[in-house]
Amino acid sequence: MAFLPYADRAGACGRAALAGRGARLVWRSTRALAAATLVAATLVAVTAWPTLGAQERPRIDTLLAFVGATLIDGTGAAPLADATIVVQGTRIAAVGSRGATPVPRGARVIDVRGKWITPGFVDANIHASIYSGIENFARYQDRFADIAVEAAQNHLKVGVTTVRDSYGMLGPLTEARDRIRRGDVPGPRMYVAGNIVGWGGPWSFSFTGRAPENLSLLQEQMNDAITQGGGEELVNMGPDSLRLAIDRYLDRGVDFLKYGGTSHFGYPVFIGFSERAQRVIVDAVHARGLVAETHSTTPEGLLISLRAGVDVVQHPEVLDVPMSDEIVREFVDRKVVCAMLSNTMTGAPWIEDQRRVRLEDSTRQARLDSARARGTAQRERTEAGAASRSRRSRDGDPPRQRRAPHSRRLHYHDCHGQLPRRRPGIPPRTKARVAGPGHGIVGRHRGTG
Repeated sequence: MAFLPYADRAGACGRAALAGRGARLVWRSTRALAAATLVAATLVAVTAWPTLGAQERPRIDTLLAFVGATLIDGTGAAPLADATIVVQGTRIAAVGSRGATPVPRGARVIDVRGKWITPGFVDANIHASIYSGIENFARYQDRFADIAVEAAQNHLKVGVTTVRDSYGMLGPLTEARDRIRRGDVPGPRMYVAGNIVGWGGPWSFSFTGRAPENLSLLQEQMNDAITQGGGEELVNMGPDSLRLAIDRYLDRGVDFLKYGGTSHFGYPVFIGFSERAQRVIVDAVHARGLVAETHSTTPEGLLISLRAGVDVVQHPEVLDVPMSDEIVREFVDRKVVCAMLSNTMTGAPWIEDQRRVRLEDSTRQARLDSARARGTAQRERTEAGAASRSRRSRDGDPPRQRRAPHSRRLHYHDCHGQLPRRRPGIPPRTKARVAGPGHGIVGRHRGTG
């Protein structure tokens, strides 16, 4: 299973489909295609057969011919108008212009004039199962797998024919995946990871940034249902124990493994596993022929994960600071896939995000300017005071002593806690020394006066 950067993924999907690896076709009206440039997630796509029941899936000798649509094959080639696509069973048998691609005898012809056909899309980071909200857990705990199936089917309805679920409740996810693979229900291809290894469940410090307090039995059960033996306890393991724990987790039937290079969110975000521990995790996953990916959202955490050998980094752009050239070079040199939140980087969401960034930058700059101005004013007052004291000293006046704030004022007590009388003309510190035996104890005044 190969994972490609978003820039290349559509092309790879098209080449794979045309090479005969699958024939899940998505067609859209011209209006829907135009809408796609604005809000891709609102598209309603229709597939050739995944919407049919299991008993209606095409036999190996089924022939379908889609005639008249404009084809975008994903390879970067120009759109092909008035195309014919011939599908036999679950394979694309022929693609070309209507004039150059005859319809085989006995094929069912489907008129798709005015439509657009593209390869199916891949969503590399979904969460189809319920994984937070105690009300959701309580209400649907007998239908977790059904919820995961429905969530996957919603992706299929908008043209996503493959999904990678990178965080959720493993049991329901594997059940949903297997139902679709067996043909019991329609749905996209599913690849599931379960927990983000090294994190606790939805009520844990690593997930929420808050220490869990007074958890109910249901909350503890749901935490355990998410972690499945791959929770926060792994962070404290040495290499041998960690390797065994990762192997046990992989035995649960995951399709790939995602681990927490850092904690989830909040500020500050903490590094999870050391570089040595991350190498152990990645090596154990690669030994099974699977893909290792990470959630790492600090610069140092990201570098540790990259140097540990991960294959995929989810949303690497989610950093509190700009990504350094060093990190970019690591991505390029190691050919690590970036599964970015691309839907937030185009159209209205992108414009709004840029507006927010500019506002934050201007607010931050204003605070810096204000701090500098206060610092300059304080420095000027300090210098002016020093000059004034220097002038008074030259003129023969004794320098004024700065009085401490009330809450920090020091008083000098004798051994019985009584304030000795002040002798005229003697500074307090000198007085404490000359007050006689038992009068040299220094303490803070505990009263309110």
